[in-house]
Amino acid sequence: MSPAATRRYRVRFFELGEHETFVFATSEEDAISKAAAMHYLGRTGAVYVQLFQEHQMGSRPCPGGALMSSQTNNALNTVVHGDCVQVMRKLQTASVNFILTDPPYLCRYKSRSGQTIANDDRDEWLEPAFSEVYRVLKRDSLCVSFYGWNAADKFIAAWRAAGFRLVGHVVFPKSYASSVRFVKGMHEQAYLLAKGDPHFPSAPISDVLDWEYTGNRLHPTQKPISVLQPLIEAFCPLDGIVLDPFCGSGSTLVAARRAGRTSVGIELDPKHAETASLRLNAPEFHGSNSS
Repeated sequence: MSPAATRRYRVRFFELGEHETFVFATSEEDAISKAAAMHYLGRTGAVYVQLFQEHQMGSRPCPGGALMSSQTNNALNTVVHGDCVQVMRKLQTASVNFILTDPPYLCRYKSRSGQTIANDDRDEWLEPAFSEVYRVLKRDSLCVSFYGWNAADKFIAAWRAAGFRLVGHVVFPKSYASSVRFVKGMHEQAYLLAKGDPHFPSAPISDVLDWEYTGNRLHPTQKPISVLQPLIEAFCPLDGIVLDPFCGSGSTLVAARRAGRTSVGIELDPKHAETASLRLNAPEFHGSNSS
């Protein structure tokens, strides 16, 4: 197959709850075959195929070095590929309204297929990252951060060192076990962190929110949009900017778009940054809430 003949396609399947997959192929038929093989599905399950133009504006992540201006507005609705500490240092102080992020859990994660998470085996980035998170967040605003329970002491220390107050804790019960050791791991968790003195929301959400399984098809620890969107709607003003400095496959950014907010994503892994950028710029489909 000639590389020059290869194009990027987006394929969706009913069998995966209208899940989307991105593949490189030479034709629509080739894209369906490859996407079906990736998920062990029949080709009849493909319901939509779209060719992505390689040079379409906004279809590729912005390299971190290209974000030279200190104006956060230059990066709106963009995925920036780079180290989040270095990228955030180029953003204005007090320039975003809400931060929702899922950093590495410091648990040396390895999926059943052998996938790992960058920097999940070291914690030197933790305090510098949340120091920048605190700086770029507007005063009297909130941050929601997922975290690894086994390293809760390190996360809490880093948040407090940055200046955050712990003002809430959200648990997401699962219908399945992510791991089985002394106990079955059947929940995710996140802290609600405050900078300054934010107002209470007019309609507070529960601190227990049901989880929806994504299948981790786009990222080893992919979070469901159905969980992220209510957090954005509760804690970010309608005209606000959402930042995710560990954006992975871009679920926070898609959730922000669905919630009518502007967003900025930062991702270290180039493949995940590409996926996030494609999702952020892709047309919406009705009925899909977890991909």
